[in-house]
Amino acid sequence: MAKRRYISTAVTCASEAALEELVDEVRRRKRALAELKQRRKRLCAQILVLDSQLADHRPGVATAPRRYSKNRMTTVEALRLAIGDKEMPASEAARIMLASGFQTTSKTFDSGLRGVLSTHKAFERVSPGVYRVRRGGNQPRSGRGRAIN
Repeated sequence: MAKRRYISTAVTCASEAALEELVDEVRRRKRALAELKQRRKRLCAQILVLDSQLADHRPGVATAPRRYSKNRMTTVEALRLAIGDKEMPASEAARIMLASGFQTTSKTFDSGLRGVLSTHKAFERVSPGVYRVRRGGNQPRSGRGRAIN
């Protein structure tokens, strides 16, 4: 037969006390968790407000969509009309195009025209910086507007 073991009352009281401490600790942590959840909710709301304020003042981000010029003809067609049968530098062609109503948002429009004049097959270089329209290349494509504006 197996011997009966007796648990002393001191051990029982100590384990009950430890159990009570553990239960108290669990309750305390649950309260702390609820407080932390509320604090997190408030902080998230503040972050959303700050993000919306930053979106309004963020440098380099356009607040309105970029507007492109709406010309009735392409740059090449407008260049053909501006140059005509003459020979001229890109800066003069740019001045004529802008005076005729061609719209652009470029800060360096004449530099862009130099690139078009030097690379597009409709134009040929006469001398350094001076271009003319190739023979038979003076007409705008069909279906496009005839006015520069």
